[in-house]
Amino acid sequence: DKKRLQADTDGTKAFDAIAERWHDDRKAHIAHTTYSRDYSQYQRDIKPVIGHINIEDITAPDVLAIGKAVEARGAPDMARRAIRQTGQIFKQAIREGLITHNPANNLTEALKPHKVTHHHRITSQQLPKLLQDIDAYGGHLLVKLGFWVLCYTFVRTKELRMMEWGEIDYKAK
Repeated sequence: DKKRLQADTDGTKAFDAIAERWHDDRKAHIAHTTYSRDYSQYQRDIKPVIGHINIEDITAPDVLAIGKAVEARGAPDMARRAIRQTGQIFKQAIREGLITHNPANNLTEALKPHKVTHHHRITSQQLPKLLQDIDAYGGHLLVKLGFWVLCYTFVRTKELRMMEWGEIDYKAK
């Protein structure tokens, strides 16, 4: 059909062109940090491998190779994100009528399962050393203060990060 022929000749079917449109479309709808993380990963891990290829010529093994490469450098979560992001770009191409199937579907299952390791609680003998280390911490002041708040409140790190000022009862002791 005429639309597909035009896309072939002007380069709009190159994976990179579709990815750029997808990134541009979502830039206004997501947090800047999320956009930066995703776009940076695209530039680093995805574009060098398949960016130049016509989207119709990309196969599931091509997409899986991206995930495996990221996984091999010790970043299993980023490997899953790379495959999911690639799948979202294929969905964009489907919406634009350029392709009819998504070769990235269900590929994250081919990666090794992520092994969660829980850390043991600290003992009363380890507490003085922890407090000394926090006091000597030379990094960002907000991080150091966050450590102290964790020590005084015993909340989980996510609870502290997502806390809102209205949740603090300054009058309670």
